[in-house]
Amino acid sequence: MNKTRRLLYVAALLAIITTWYFIKKYHTAAVRPPNEKVLHTAINAKIQSLEPTIAQDYYTCKELAKVYEGLLAYHYLKRPLELIPNLAAAMPTVSADQLAYTFTIRQGVKFHDNRCFPNGKGRELTAHDFVYALKRLADPKQQSLNFGLLEGKIKGLDEWRQKYTDAEQVDYAEEVEGLVALDDRTLRVTLTHPWPQFLYTLTTAACYVFPPEAVAFYKEEFGNNPVGTGPFLMKTFKPEHTTLTYYRNPHFRATYFPSEAAPAYQHMLAYAGKKYPLWKK
Repeated sequence: MNKTRRLLYVAALLAIITTWYFIKKYHTAAVRPPNEKVLHTAINAKIQSLEPTIAQDYYTCKELAKVYEGLLAYHYLKRPLELIPNLAAAMPTVSADQLAYTFTIRQGVKFHDNRCFPNGKGRELTAHDFVYALKRLADPKQQSLNFGLLEGKIKGLDEWRQKYTDAEQVDYAEEVEGLVALDDRTLRVTLTHPWPQFLYTLTTAACYVFPPEAVAFYKEEFGNNPVGTGPFLMKTFKPEHTTLTYYRNPHFRATYFPSEAAPAYQHMLAYAGKKYPLWKK
């Protein structure tokens, strides 16, 4: 066997070994259920955690928006941008003094199926979950830099935070005057003073909702095990990942692409009425 043939033989052998390796490594992807939709996305910056309350940079917030949701969102095809209900069933009613905002929570929204729930089945979202999530944002043990968004704005929240600054444990069951679930579907937030930016703040990742069960179950690993209500769910996350894998949330509510747009975005109305998330057939 001459030198050229030996080189060709070695190259062919390496190609066979490489192909076998990747087939073995990704075999589980090849045998996924035929109806399971998967989204692979590369990230441009290192993400340390997928916990909403501590998220600050653009790249982390972009990924969180696939898994988590807030009370309100933006109609992104309109200019100027317009606030619209998201997990709220409608825009809130506001008291005459512009202090009390009352939200009705959308009915039938469920958290992702996850082992933090009994039998692994996600339960229905309630107003109590928003109270919990906003308290965690204020929890002094979390040291969230995002608390500045709400600091001095909600009645009793700063005092609740201060009370537990030096305590070993924080009592989430203690009522905060300005943050009350009137029942499972009604949330009332009372401000310390009129604050027109309040509703816009609720669209940020820091105010996304998550279940207390996930925090209790995963503890320090909660940021690596996101559990939300969004169109995608994630099965595994590690800070060292450079590619993230999402799966379609099979229980995501019926949500559709907008049918109105500013002149610059009229071309996107080709998708009008299509159900989210958009998938290739």
